[in-house]
Amino acid sequence: IEGIQPSIPENPTIVAVEKRDDQTSAKQTTAAQSATSSAANSSRKELAAISDLKNLSKCDFKVKPILPHDLSLEQQIYFKEITEACVGKDEDKRTEALNSLSNDPGLHQLLPRFVLFISEGVRLNIHQKNMVILIHLMRMIKAIVENKSIYLEKYLHELIPSILSCVLCKQVCLRPMEDNHAALREFGARVIAQLVNSYLTTIPSLQTRLIKVYVKSLEGESTSLATLFGAIAGLAEFGNQVIETIIFPHVKSIDARLFQIISATSTTATATATASSNETAESAERMQAEKIVEQLNEIIVNVLKEKPWPLGGAKASTTDEYDYLVTEFGALLGQQIHERLTKLRSMQQHQQQQTLYANAQFRSISISNQQ
Repeated sequence: IEGIQPSIPENPTIVAVEKRDDQTSAKQTTAAQSATSSAANSSRKELAAISDLKNLSKCDFKVKPILPHDLSLEQQIYFKEITEACVGKDEDKRTEALNSLSNDPGLHQLLPRFVLFISEGVRLNIHQKNMVILIHLMRMIKAIVENKSIYLEKYLHELIPSILSCVLCKQVCLRPMEDNHAALREFGARVIAQLVNSYLTTIPSLQTRLIKVYVKSLEGESTSLATLFGAIAGLAEFGNQVIETIIFPHVKSIDARLFQIISATSTTATATATASSNETAESAERMQAEKIVEQLNEIIVNVLKEKPWPLGGAKASTTDEYDYLVTEFGALLGQQIHERLTKLRSMQQHQQQQTLYANAQFRSISISNQQ
């Protein structure tokens, strides 16, 4: 970091450069002597150069050792208190610690240790499926990103993989049907988008590379539904243009997969208290499929509501618009999107009528007051 190796246990120990070997020194002395004898009739300039070579071979080379930046006692205490508060059970202490991370201007020397703490914490807790600690670690990253006095470009290669692991990992909790792992994935996707917006000018290819990672998860045939949810959430954070160019072309194939899962599980008997593990897995898969349906509905409607309607052309009717949505997004999503858009437009028309009525009432009151 800045040409200096941090003195932390994970780095190799700094070994001082030893003096030259006796054998090497003897060879160099012999070579210099032979060069001197062969150049006896040379010019004074050449003799001076040979003499300099002899002196160079006899001198000891000293390499300046790398100076480690040892933490002061106060910094060690601060690091311990912050990390314990961020992953502890006291919410008040955690809030204070996160505020300190997002506002303290003197964290540069501690930053490598915080990054290492986060990356190792994510690795261990994903293995243990401890979603609570993963959420706390993501909040730590968000607080550090919001600190305007910290420059994180040198640490993105460690932070971004940790966040992507939380967004795209197949399973981040022990109880997928009960724990809200979707909140962790959406939060991680927002943190990545925040990082991209902060360093887009210095690393222009960052967003493109992340989109490729998400698309790879989106297109995989064996991609789990949890990973699919995270990939959609990550792409949606990059804005409407990415949604239309990347997500929309994949929606129809996703719709077919989700429709197959939901229709297959709906025909089976409802799980009872003595349900088998297969039935429980099917219920969890159906629940995850319904989450993705709800997610895509919200994302697509938010984009389409800004477009002129009816969709499918200026002369299209309501029926034509329905057919257009089913053709573009599939039977399951197309129908639900059409229902949401119809309801949203009726609400907008009702609000417009209320606004016009209120304005007319206000003008009539103003005219009567003037008279």
